[in-house]
Amino acid sequence: MIPTLKRLFLPAILLVNLSAFAQTTPAVFSLESFTPKITVQDGANCFAYASVYVTLSTQYAFQNHVMADSSHAFSFGYTDGIIAHLGPDAVKRLAWQTYGGNINDYGNLDNALYILQTYGACFFNRFPYTKEAVINAHFSTALMQTPPDIKIKKIREIVTPAVYKMADTILNRVRMEVAGGHPVICAIKEKTGFCDERFIKPANWSIAPASNHIVTIVGYDATARTLRIKNNFSEDCVFSVPLDKFCAVLSWAYVLDLP
Repeated sequence: MIPTLKRLFLPAILLVNLSAFAQTTPAVFSLESFTPKITVQDGANCFAYASVYVTLSTQYAFQNHVMADSSHAFSFGYTDGIIAHLGPDAVKRLAWQTYGGNINDYGNLDNALYILQTYGACFFNRFPYTKEAVINAHFSTALMQTPPDIKIKKIREIVTPAVYKMADTILNRVRMEVAGGHPVICAIKEKTGFCDERFIKPANWSIAPASNHIVTIVGYDATARTLRIKNNFSEDCVFSVPLDKFCAVLSWAYVLDLP
């Protein structure tokens, strides 16, 4: 009886603990001062840009108390190049592994996260290519000459189909992660390249969550119930979005654990 009760009440206990922890974090917090502003996404590589260039660079800078300049930011071209040369069959889909989806349903964000764990990432100044044609032209030689600088220890999903409509739960999780130096990688349904909340397209998740773009949460205001979003369309594209509006287009969210 006791083990059964424990299984039943454990999720509620964890939620209470999470809410209590959120109350100990700052009501307003941002990692923007650690976010790199060197380049802009070029091509259909938002998955690598958000997970590597923005998230990994910001987290590394915060953890090591440095600015995310060219010597401390990570190259999304390096990760994008590995994916392009390995092909989708060589990488695993985290969502498929975890939730039993279709094995043929690959996602580029999952590919990028798998690459970060398996092959690692290198600093931008060691692989400074951002345009896809240049990445492809230099990748084979550069890979052999550019060993990775870091491999991700772990990838944690903090938003899944079980909670993607629960705004308060998501805010508590975002608050805990961002205040701890972990930007949140988000798969969303977006509309266009505006650098403000006009980029959001109302999504209908009546069947299942889906996405066509990847952005990063780098800050929050728990009192105003807004999130600070880093988008990929310009160097300084960081803006506030109401929590409920963002949750309406959010399908998955991940954070990285560095070594």
